[in-house]
Amino acid sequence: MVEEPEELQDEFSEDERPRKPWLLIVLVLILAALAGVASVQWKRAVDREEKLQAEMRIVYRDAENLRTKAAQAEQRMKVLEQQLSTLTSDRDSLTQRVRQLEEELNKLRRSKPAAKKPTPPKR
Repeated sequence: MVEEPEELQDEFSEDERPRKPWLLIVLVLILAALAGVASVQWKRAVDREEKLQAEMRIVYRDAENLRTKAAQAEQRMKVLEQQLSTLTSDRDSLTQRVRQLEEELNKLRRSKPAAKKPTPPKR
Protein backbone atom coordinates (compact mmCIF):
# COMPACT_ATOMS: atom_id res chain seq x y z
CA MET A 1 0.00 0.00 0.00
CA VAL A 2 1.10 3.40 -0.95
CA GLU A 3 0.75 6.10 1.53
CA GLU A 4 -0.69 9.36 0.43
CA PRO A 5 0.71 12.62 1.43
CA GLU A 6 -0.79 14.31 4.40
CA GLU A 7 -2.33 17.15 2.38
CA LEU A 8 -4.43 14.73 0.34
CA GLN A 9 -5.58 12.96 3.44
CA ASP A 10 -6.85 16.23 4.93
CA GLU A 11 -8.77 17.03 1.71
CA PHE A 12 -10.41 13.68 1.62
CA SER A 13 -11.20 13.68 5.29
CA GLU A 14 -13.11 16.97 4.96
CA ASP A 15 -15.13 15.66 2.02
CA GLU A 16 -15.80 12.36 3.69
CA ARG A 17 -17.06 13.96 6.85
CA PRO A 18 -20.80 13.40 6.94
CA ARG A 19 -22.78 16.57 6.18
CA LYS A 20 -25.91 17.29 8.13
CA PRO A 21 -29.01 16.85 5.97
CA TRP A 22 -30.47 20.33 6.61
CA LEU A 23 -33.25 19.85 4.12
CA LEU A 24 -34.39 16.71 5.90
CA ILE A 25 -34.24 18.44 9.29
CA VAL A 26 -36.28 21.38 8.01
CA LEU A 27 -38.85 19.03 6.47
CA VAL A 28 -39.17 17.09 9.72
CA LEU A 29 -39.70 20.34 11.66
CA ILE A 30 -42.33 21.48 9.15
CA LEU A 31 -44.09 18.11 9.41
CA ALA A 32 -44.01 18.32 13.21
CA ALA A 33 -45.51 21.82 13.08
CA LEU A 34 -48.19 20.63 10.64
CA ALA A 35 -48.98 17.68 12.90
CA GLY A 36 -49.34 20.06 15.86
CA VAL A 37 -51.65 22.38 13.91
CA ALA A 38 -53.67 19.42 12.65
CA SER A 39 -54.09 18.04 16.17
CA VAL A 40 -55.26 21.44 17.45
CA GLN A 41 -57.74 21.71 14.57
CA TRP A 42 -58.91 18.14 15.21
CA LYS A 43 -59.54 18.95 18.88
CA ARG A 44 -61.49 22.09 17.91
CA ALA A 45 -63.56 20.09 15.42
CA VAL A 46 -64.33 17.43 18.03
CA ASP A 47 -65.34 20.09 20.56
CA ARG A 48 -67.55 21.82 17.97
CA GLU A 49 -69.16 18.50 17.06
CA GLU A 50 -69.97 17.79 20.72
CA LYS A 51 -71.44 21.27 21.09
CA LEU A 52 -73.56 20.87 17.95
CA GLN A 53 -74.78 17.45 19.09
CA ALA A 54 -75.84 18.93 22.42
CA GLU A 55 -77.70 21.71 20.57
CA MET A 56 -79.36 19.13 18.33
CA ARG A 57 -80.56 17.18 21.38
CA ILE A 58 -82.06 20.38 22.76
CA VAL A 59 -83.73 21.17 19.42
CA TYR A 60 -85.13 17.64 19.14
CA ARG A 61 -86.45 17.82 22.71
CA ASP A 62 -88.06 21.20 22.04
CA ALA A 63 -89.56 19.92 18.78
CA GLU A 64 -91.02 16.92 20.61
CA ASN A 65 -92.50 19.22 23.26
CA LEU A 66 -94.07 21.34 20.53
CA ARG A 67 -95.48 18.24 18.81
CA THR A 68 -96.98 17.12 22.11
CA LYS A 69 -98.50 20.54 22.74
CA ALA A 70 -99.87 20.64 19.19
CA ALA A 71 -101.46 17.22 19.64
CA GLN A 72 -102.99 18.31 22.95
CA ALA A 73 -104.28 21.53 21.38
CA GLU A 74 -105.78 19.56 18.51
CA GLN A 75 -107.49 17.20 20.94
CA ARG A 76 -108.79 20.16 22.94
CA MET A 77 -110.03 21.75 19.72
CA LYS A 78 -111.96 18.58 18.83
CA VAL A 79 -113.58 18.55 22.28
CA LEU A 80 -114.52 22.22 21.95
CA GLU A 81 -115.95 21.62 18.46
CA GLN A 82 -118.08 18.77 19.85
CA GLN A 83 -119.26 20.99 22.69
CA LEU A 84 -120.08 23.77 20.22
CA SER A 85 -122.00 21.35 18.05
CA THR A 86 -123.95 20.10 21.06
CA LEU A 87 -124.68 23.62 22.26
CA THR A 88 -125.77 24.71 18.77
CA SER A 89 -128.09 21.74 18.57
CA ASP A 90 -129.50 22.50 22.04
CA ARG A 91 -129.98 26.15 21.10
CA ASP A 92 -131.78 25.21 17.89
CA SER A 93 -134.08 22.80 19.71
CA LEU A 94 -134.81 25.39 22.41
CA THR A 95 -135.50 28.03 19.78
CA GLN A 96 -137.94 25.65 18.09
CA ARG A 97 -139.60 24.89 21.43
CA VAL A 98 -139.98 28.62 22.14
CA ARG A 99 -141.65 29.09 18.74
CA GLN A 100 -144.02 26.22 19.44
CA LEU A 101 -144.93 27.68 22.83
CA GLU A 102 -145.45 31.12 21.29
CA GLU A 103 -147.76 29.59 18.66
CA GLU A 104 -149.72 27.76 21.36
CA LEU A 105 -149.98 30.97 23.35
CA ASN A 106 -151.25 32.85 20.31
CA LYS A 107 -153.83 30.12 19.63
CA LEU A 108 -155.00 30.29 23.23
CA ARG A 109 -155.29 34.05 23.05
CA ARG A 110 -157.34 33.85 19.86
CA SER A 111 -159.65 31.16 21.19
CA LYS A 112 -160.57 32.99 24.42
CA PRO A 113 -163.12 35.72 24.05
CA ALA A 114 -161.72 39.09 24.72
CA ALA A 115 -162.57 40.02 28.24
CA LYS A 116 -163.55 43.57 28.74
CA LYS A 117 -161.54 45.58 31.08
CA PRO A 118 -163.51 46.84 34.02
CA THR A 119 -163.94 50.59 33.89
CA PRO A 120 -163.23 52.44 37.04
CA PRO A 121 -166.29 53.97 38.74
CA LYS A 122 -166.95 57.64 38.16
CA ARG A 123 -167.07 59.99 41.06
